[in-house]
Amino acid sequence: MPSLRARPIVEGALLAALAALLGLASFYTGFGWPLAIPVLLAARRHGARSAALVTVVASGLLVLWLGPLAGLAAFGFLVANGLTGGWALRRGWGAAACVGLMALAFLAVTAAGMGAADLLWHSNFWGQAWRSFANEVTTHAALFAPAGVTPQQLLSAVRTLLPVAAIVMAVGQAAGVYLLAAGVMGRLGEGLPAVPPFAQWRLPPWATWAALAALGLALLAHERGDKVLASTSGNLLLAAACGYSVIAVALGYGWLRGRGLSRRRASVLLACAVGVVGLTQWLVLPLAGFLASQFQLRPGPAPGGRGEVP
Repeated sequence: MPSLRARPIVEGALLAALAALLGLASFYTGFGWPLAIPVLLAARRHGARSAALVTVVASGLLVLWLGPLAGLAAFGFLVANGLTGGWALRRGWGAAACVGLMALAFLAVTAAGMGAADLLWHSNFWGQAWRSFANEVTTHAALFAPAGVTPQQLLSAVRTLLPVAAIVMAVGQAAGVYLLAAGVMGRLGEGLPAVPPFAQWRLPPWATWAALAALGLALLAHERGDKVLASTSGNLLLAAACGYSVIAVALGYGWLRGRGLSRRRASVLLACAVGVVGLTQWLVLPLAGFLASQFQLRPGPAPGGRGEVP
């Protein structure tokens, strides 16, 4: 019995050491997605308390090894993608809900961290990053001249659309962490809720009304000349465009697989097609995804019954 009671403690200590080593590796490589796996594994096997201890101990070790800034950054990442994801998994949440919660938590932790840095160390990381980006845009202004875009116009557009860009990046990061964790933990016998095959990805029905509402807001903002409405509608439309572009790519992948192409060939061909369309007529992808969603298109098998979509 004592050995059974000690098992969570021993596993927690090993997972904390592993998380610290992964954090050390991510500091030098810039690839931090594996960092959350030990915390997710601790939450899956022993609950939130064990996951919290792994997070605290690993972050403390990184503070000693790399300094307070790197250690606190790792702590925020572990809280958002490890503790939050583990909490959702323990309650039986699905893959999409888990990824959404992890993304939301990461945005909240990032905002809190920037606020704390400004308050405690008087360091405005957002301001520093923005000034560095503005200097780069100004320095390479000649690259945008053929398109008739000035550095001021580009910076204004980026500032306006920054909220949805941050959300898209947070969701992409959370999805990457989840998929990596699912692959690793599945081999350890701790499988996560399954992610639907890419060819079957679809947006929920309410996304249609959200996209139409965003379009209505954009028309109203243009009529009234309201900058706040214009910024809000622009972010919503960009989010809808990103979502429906993914759906269009998923449908294209499903169609190619249904014609009997292998995964590698379908992926390469689709990547080339998306690259050409994205550089020339980028509106084609979101419009195709939107229209296909209205008709509930599904990729079917090729004639003769070959090439079922996985």
